[in-house]
Amino acid sequence: MVIGLGRFGGAVTESLARVGRDVLGIDQDAGLVQSWSDRLTHVVQADSTTRAAAARVVAKRRLLPEDAARTVALATSGRLAQIAR
Repeated sequence: MVIGLGRFGGAVTESLARVGRDVLGIDQDAGLVQSWSDRLTHVVQADSTTRAAAARVVAKRRLLPEDAARTVALATSGRLAQIAR
């Protein structure tokens, strides 16, 4: 799961996808979400700057069990919260 698909998050996402990892991309910017929609299996427009918000996105979309994400990359420029365990 990569939260924030801007420069840093986009680079992380691209690297993970290149090596065959399934990536759930989340960003609040509709333009970024649209630009990634043809490259990722799962990309969601949402403000997920808290762990609870990210968990709701995953649960709502039934993409992964809550504990299934092995890695969470938080790549936002604004409000930061510790999401990864």
